[in-house]
Amino acid sequence: MAILAKFLEVSGLFARWRDGCPMAYSSPNAPEVVDVLGTWLLSILDGQWRYAHVAGLRGDVVAPGILGMNKIISEESLRRALAHPAPNQAKSCSDQERAARTAQLARSTAWMDTALSESSREALRTPWILDTDSSVKVLYGHQAGAEIGYNRASRDDPAIPCTRTGLATCAWCSM
Repeated sequence: MAILAKFLEVSGLFARWRDGCPMAYSSPNAPEVVDVLGTWLLSILDGQWRYAHVAGLRGDVVAPGILGMNKIISEESLRRALAHPAPNQAKSCSDQERAARTAQLARSTAWMDTALSESSREALRTPWILDTDSSVKVLYGHQAGAEIGYNRASRDDPAIPCTRTGLATCAWCSM
């Protein structure tokens, strides 16, 4: 996770995402935008799918430091903060509130669309080649890593481990 955080810092993707964010807080107790976005990003990169899992990030001191965060915010602060970019339409609200919520949703959508296109633009412009090697390596006898047991004659048997590796390279780098 620290390697990807360093990539986001060096490439400037995280800084542009943070700077373009339409969230603004007026309370002195509110978390900073960098902490909200950093906690959200790190929880996604860590494979978390629930707000309660954010507490598992509290022990990481490397990735937040790389992203310029002050701290990992709590799951409740993250939940409230992420409700701000896409506010729900209340059933009984004035036309002025409805217009403000619609404008906020439009700003948030434009912000995320811009961030997505910036993050994938270079990868889509570059001609990539994905080379996949799906092979089975069976070890017999006294070879390194061989295990004592029955050697299956059928290579299609799912009990034989299949090693899958992928290598993505630039087309012009391979020439």
